[in-house]
Amino acid sequence: MCWTFNTSGSKDTPFGSRTGRVQYYGPAMAAAKAVVDAAQGGMVLISPETFQQTPSKLLREKILIASMGEHVLGKGQEQICMQLYQVLPRQLVHRAAQLGPVRSIQQLSHGFLEAPSNRAAICFMTVSYLKQHVELYHCYCA
Repeated sequence: MCWTFNTSGSKDTPFGSRTGRVQYYGPAMAAAKAVVDAAQGGMVLISPETFQQTPSKLLREKILIASMGEHVLGKGQEQICMQLYQVLPRQLVHRAAQLGPVRSIQQLSHGFLEAPSNRAAICFMTVSYLKQHVELYHCYCA
């Protein structure tokens, strides 16, 4: 069984009665553990929610985020389907292919590592603030 989830506003963070520390559990924690376990050594993976919250200035100046495709993560009955993104500092982009694939149960869609690289490449991108650009274009054309 494979399920998806949304971690925003999670209430799975009560305080421990003995230690007074926050104890994390539930679907959000299981998903975080699954993402961490899917990464190879030296690889930083993030969820779609984290990707959407990444400041555009950071994307332009410091890091590159590449789609790794949608994967089935987890163990046993607690499997989740999640689109994963790899985060790389711009200075280390040349190391992306050397990090290897995501460690998952199954890959459901292709990521940038599976793109043909000799004659043609298929690229996907997410455009931030597209609505504002479309509105400006319509104002310009009118």
